[in-house]
Amino acid sequence: MDPLSALGIAAAVVQFVDFGQRLLSETWQVYRSASGKDLELYELSLISKDLEQISQSIRNAIDGQKSGALDGSHDADSLLLHVCGECDAIAGEINKVLPQIDESFQAQLKNGQKVLSPLSPLKAKSISIGDAFRRALKTIWKGTELDDLKSRFVNVRQQVMMAVTMSMWYTSRDNRGWEMQFSKKLDTVIEILHQAVEKTVNLGPGRPIKTKDDSDNLVLNLALEDPNHPRFPKKDVNAAHAGRGDGIGPIEPEAIHSVLKSRVGQEIINRLWNREWKPETSILSSFPQHSPFSREDLTLTIRDDLSFPFMVNREEAIVESFQTTYNWVFSRQPLPSSTGEPMWSSLPKWLESSSQFPYWITGKPGAGKSTVMKHIANHPELDRYLSPWAQGVPIQKTKYYAWKPGMTLGKSEEGLMRALLYQTIRDNPTLAPYICPRRWALFHMLRDLDLKDLPPWSDWELRESFSRLLRISKRKMRLMMFIDGLDEFEVAPLKLCSLIQEIAQHKTIKVCVASRSWPQFSDAFADSRGMQMHLLTHYDIRTYVFGHFKGIRAFQECNSLYQNGGDRLLDQVVSKANGVFLWTAIVTQTIYQSLIEGASLPQLQAILDKMPPEIESLYDAIYLTIPTRLLPEVSVMLQMHLSACPPVDWMTLWISDEARGARVSINIDALDEDQIYRTLKRRLSARTRGLLDAVKSTETVDFLHRTAAEWIKQPKVWKQFQSASPPYFDPYMCLLRAEIIKMENLRSEVFPGSHEFWLRITTSLLYASAVNVEVVPVKILVEAVDQLHQAASGCLSSDLSSLTDTQWPTYQQVDPHSHNYLHNSFHGLTVQFAILPYIHHKLETSSSTFHAVPSKNSKPLLEQAIFGFKRYSTNEIISRTEGLKVATARQLETTEYLLTQGIRQSGIASLIVEAEAFARITGSECDLRYYKDVRTLLQFHKALEDGKRQYVKGKMRKWFH
Repeated sequence: MDPLSALGIAAAVVQFVDFGQRLLSETWQVYRSASGKDLELYELSLISKDLEQISQSIRNAIDGQKSGALDGSHDADSLLLHVCGECDAIAGEINKVLPQIDESFQAQLKNGQKVLSPLSPLKAKSISIGDAFRRALKTIWKGTELDDLKSRFVNVRQQVMMAVTMSMWYTSRDNRGWEMQFSKKLDTVIEILHQAVEKTVNLGPGRPIKTKDDSDNLVLNLALEDPNHPRFPKKDVNAAHAGRGDGIGPIEPEAIHSVLKSRVGQEIINRLWNREWKPETSILSSFPQHSPFSREDLTLTIRDDLSFPFMVNREEAIVESFQTTYNWVFSRQPLPSSTGEPMWSSLPKWLESSSQFPYWITGKPGAGKSTVMKHIANHPELDRYLSPWAQGVPIQKTKYYAWKPGMTLGKSEEGLMRALLYQTIRDNPTLAPYICPRRWALFHMLRDLDLKDLPPWSDWELRESFSRLLRISKRKMRLMMFIDGLDEFEVAPLKLCSLIQEIAQHKTIKVCVASRSWPQFSDAFADSRGMQMHLLTHYDIRTYVFGHFKGIRAFQECNSLYQNGGDRLLDQVVSKANGVFLWTAIVTQTIYQSLIEGASLPQLQAILDKMPPEIESLYDAIYLTIPTRLLPEVSVMLQMHLSACPPVDWMTLWISDEARGARVSINIDALDEDQIYRTLKRRLSARTRGLLDAVKSTETVDFLHRTAAEWIKQPKVWKQFQSASPPYFDPYMCLLRAEIIKMENLRSEVFPGSHEFWLRITTSLLYASAVNVEVVPVKILVEAVDQLHQAASGCLSSDLSSLTDTQWPTYQQVDPHSHNYLHNSFHGLTVQFAILPYIHHKLETSSSTFHAVPSKNSKPLLEQAIFGFKRYSTNEIISRTEGLKVATARQLETTEYLLTQGIRQSGIASLIVEAEAFARITGSECDLRYYKDVRTLLQFHKALEDGKRQYVKGKMRKWFH
């Protein structure tokens, strides 16, 4: 059938559905003629007449097709035929029952029964005509006939939209420019069906414009009709149709939904993500005519999809410890060395030139490479220096600071490309369709920003978008890229250098990089201009050292007593630093702390003399200066920091330290955050000698430098710190207590809970899973986990959904926008995280109430144990908690324990097969070994065979399906 004919039939069907849904709604209060005039509904024959008229329009639309035009040869035609037949059947059933209920309907209206408003029990309301009509129907339809009919209308509505979009797709997909054709046809569908509904907007059942009380009642009505509905309804979705009753609703979302839910949507995605696909200019330069979202909404979605957690943390943390001027960096004439040669290459001259070699900032570890990189990238005069090269074309500056102790995307090629693309689209929104054409084209055809089926950013698509950005720079902009920490990347140096050199070859792109002077970088950038930081920072280091002690009374007294001996000591620090800022900062902090603790000048001199000149050996010397009495506190702080989910926010670390002895109650809102920040900063300074520091701009605690993290993580050093632990100390227990306190302070939420809520739950349970019960008694762990459950229950108890038996863990989901929930319990969550001591305790003490959920539509325990929390969590939460793991050995122990308790699950074998197949596709040998071990366990306990649900130790109820 041709698309126009299909659209004509669909228009007749949506008119029928709109009329029928309004008819079955209990809220309609008036009945209108086609002219919109309110009629007295004395008998139901008027409804029968109007219904027959609308039904006839469907038959006329079908009869109007030429012979053979509607033959069902296509899926869309077959579906449309089925829908039309269903409409005819529904009309027949309603017309058949109308004469039988006419008398009852009149009686309902005549009696004028009163009902009480659920929100205002003392306020009586007259029943609506729609309610009277439904009551009359129920005198004949005493079973589920009425609800079934409402469901049939919903199905017809969905199927007709599906049929018409499929028809549009089939006539577009094989044509050149199919993307734009389908997008325009989708606009046409929305427009014509909207007009069709408009034609009957005043015909039949309707109601007056809603009052405020009616709008307020929507929330309670929703909760009473569907207690598990996850969201409040939107008020006044279509204000223009407020008087027509509960009809088909706006056409636009229905059309979009039909594309998303049909195979058309997946077929479009498959085509657009074919690597051979090339975008048409027309679709990139346009935007759909009918869309619930704006161009700006789409651009923001594409941009934000490129971002990753803590993308800017590393840059914001730089300079906190090394505040200085670096005024010399932009000197046009560098200072001469002892041989008369310039000490560095002039940065302004490189910025102004058309050089196709990167500018390389190098130096010893801790020499301040990242600091000067940030200084250059954010300098207010940078654009002025670049203007001769740019020649009037707009300049786009992008930057990426790799950080080895950070998250994966903070030290990878993928993270580099994501960050640079994100910044470019943020600053140049109009470039979004040209940089990310597949995602722009997809929106043209799906019209939805909630693209849960959208393919994740793959390596090849990122490279494609990055290549498009580089090509765009030739015509529309000049790109200035700053890439810091090449030695921090988890990428082979040669591969990284190759990428940078390839980028730098573009005449419209400049690249400034910073790294240690590894041989691979020295070879790659041998012809590049640059600077060696450790040879250039003498005056900056002097400024930093003397500024650190300026105004310190203890230093002033010492300096006066020893006749400027303090100044001479600081001069030695500057000289011994040999240009390395990190060495300077650590030694300065150590001397400062010792001075505050009462050390004399000779003692300070002895400390300085013991400090080795190389940064790698410096940390050992610092460790030896820490008093023995402080070592347990040092151990506590370092263990909590390294055990926490990175990046560690300073509030969590402070609460963990405060609550490590026993449970405490803390009102976070009443705290003075600045005071806590200062307190924690002093503690970190005293206990770690500055190796850890609180960064105010990011509200995190981090290592002073990557080398500090590397030193502490050495097995020998780490063992030393752990051996100094106080009795009964477990870092994960302290962190769990902190998360419980934060959960108790979390503002009340509505179901299904915010991203923050589920992130905190996930983090808390990961900590609980890692608690060492050889150090912490099981009873203490169980009490803490129960406190977490209690705090979470209190947080998620403000919504009307809490009036039902549905437990809050039910709302954990892979897709945060899905409304399809499977019942779960808090016990089920603890199984996902393999908190075996807790599970064992609960099954031993209260097995009859363990995982008390319905046997149908629930998450089976065995499945949760085998696949763990990642199966039920969003990608963002998995990414945010990547620093914490549930050991596979612990998962296997939990699975085996449940099997010994008689727990079984029908169909588990097929789930294992699917998981193994996915592991082979992704090349995960680790996962394959794990599933092999799982299979062995299941075989040993004879749990692979599909069979009837098993009883558990003779209990009188079935737990699983």
